[in-house]
Amino acid sequence: MLYLVVIVTEGIIKCVLPERIITITENEQFSELYEIFTSGQFNNQNVKVYVRQNRVDKWVEVSDGLNSDLKIMEVLGYNHVNFSLITESIREIDPHHTKHTRRDLLYNEIIDLLRNQKAGWKGGVHQTLGKEFVERIANAIWYIDPHLKLLQSRSCHIPVLFKELATYANDDPDINTYNLAYRTTHHKKEPISHQKLDLLIKSLELLIGQPWVNDNEWNNIIPAIIALVDMMRKYSEHLVKSKTIMATIHHNDESTRNPTNNSRMFRVLGCKENDLNEQYQELNDAILQCGFYQYMDVYSYLPIDIMKCYRYLKHLQLTCSIGIYR
Repeated sequence: MLYLVVIVTEGIIKCVLPERIITITENEQFSELYEIFTSGQFNNQNVKVYVRQNRVDKWVEVSDGLNSDLKIMEVLGYNHVNFSLITESIREIDPHHTKHTRRDLLYNEIIDLLRNQKAGWKGGVHQTLGKEFVERIANAIWYIDPHLKLLQSRSCHIPVLFKELATYANDDPDINTYNLAYRTTHHKKEPISHQKLDLLIKSLELLIGQPWVNDNEWNNIIPAIIALVDMMRKYSEHLVKSKTIMATIHHNDESTRNPTNNSRMFRVLGCKENDLNEQYQELNDAILQCGFYQYMDVYSYLPIDIMKCYRYLKHLQLTCSIGIYR
C-alpha cells in the first residue's frame, strides 16, 4: 500500500488542486491515482507526471506519464506526485450564480449538468463565451418551462439530457418546474409566442456554430441543444400555421360550421302511424316522398321559436327511421 502526497498544478507552479494524501495500492497506474484525486474534473489528455522523494528535491518527470505503474514510487522511495496540466488542456466552467431566484437555480443546474458531462472551455473563455452559452440555454428553458405540458400535447418533448436537470428530475409535481411564479401567482399570463421562440432558436443556433463544439466532451450536449432547437421550431411552425388558418376563417364570408364539415348525426327510429303526433305529419309526408339516402333540409319545417324548435327536434316522431345531422 502506498501513501502519496498528491497535487495538481497548471504547469509546475500554479496550484489547481491542493495537496492531499492519497492511499492506493502499488499495482495501479498513475492514471487511476489521477482519476481518484481529481474526481474526473479534468480529462486525461496533456497531463504530465512529476515525482520526487521530499519537498526539497526537484521534480522528476515520469516518461510514460499516466500510463506508468505506481510500482516505481515504491522502488525509488518517492512519495510526492505532481500532475501537471498543460495550460491549453484545462477546461473551466463559469461559477454558480448567487441563488436569489428560480432563474438563478436554473442557471446553476445547467452548470452542474455541464460539469457532470465533463465539458468546459479553455484559456479563460468560460468567462465570456462559456457564460453566454449557459445564459442562452437558460433563457430558452426558462421561456418554455411553464408551457411544457402544452408543448407535449403537440409531441414537442424536451430532450432527455435536460430532463437530468435536478429540478426536472424531482418527482414532486409542485416543485419540478422552474417558473413557479407563472403557475402560482395571479397575473396576466402571456401565451407562448412564435416570435419569441424564433429569437431563442436563432440565439441557440449561433452557439452550435462555434468551433469548440466539435470537441469530444460536447458529444452529448450539442445533439441535445439541436434537439431543443428542433422541438421549439416545430411548435413555432404550429403556431404560425394555426394563426394562418384562423386568419383565413375570420376573413371568409361562408360559415366555418356547416353540415358538410362539422355535424353530428342522431338516429330517429320509426314509430307506428297511429302513434305519430300531428305536428310531425307534414315533415313525415315530405320525407316519405324522398328517395333512400337523399339529403333533405328540414329547416323550413321547424318552429321559429327557439324553445319550440328544441322540443320539436328532441321529441321528433316519424314513421320511418332516419338520421338527423346537426
